[in-house]
Amino acid sequence: MLDSSAVLAYLWNEPGSETLRPHMRDGRISSVNVVEVVSKLIDHGLTGDAAKLMLAGLDLATVPFDRSQAQLAGTLRSQTRRLGLSLGDRACLALALLEKARIITADRAWSKVSLGLEIEVIR
Repeated sequence: MLDSSAVLAYLWNEPGSETLRPHMRDGRISSVNVVEVVSKLIDHGLTGDAAKLMLAGLDLATVPFDRSQAQLAGTLRSQTRRLGLSLGDRACLALALLEKARIITADRAWSKVSLGLEIEVIR
């Protein structure tokens, strides 16, 4: 499972991005994280169409955000508020918890998340 920070690190060739290459072909991402990635790309000057094309070029499987993920993400608020995790972060965590999947992120705050998940911080 890829967090939006990891996808952005890869797209912008930031430190740690080289470790993501093997995960880009079979990676999965929450639809909420897709919103974050496209929004950040637009914030950095890309058009909406260019941002969508850039993300589409990665061929990541997008998992729709459903009710069970939404409810779980909501309940994670109390456990993640002190870390400053966003709705997108909690959506990724919820999906990983439900699928019992490992998460890859570029956000160091995630190293303090204690939910029984395997979380790899790339930098």
